[in-house]
Amino acid sequence: MITYVNLCVDCPAQGRQCIGEECPNNKPVPVHVCDKCGVVLDDFYEVDGVELCEKHLKQKFRKDC
Repeated sequence: MITYVNLCVDCPAQGRQCIGEECPNNKPVPVHVCDKCGVVLDDFYEVDGVELCEKHLKQKFRKDC
């Protein structure tokens, strides 16, 4: 699934002034997360309309010996 996060880097903790809404790091950015575990994904796999991480993709198609 796609969720939105801001990329705030906490400027006041780094000794800089927060500029609020004008800050380029304070904008909502879309990220893909695994529908099973919620981990943020760099690479994702879509199966039957569900976005999965590699671990859950392997579990879905695990070979039973």
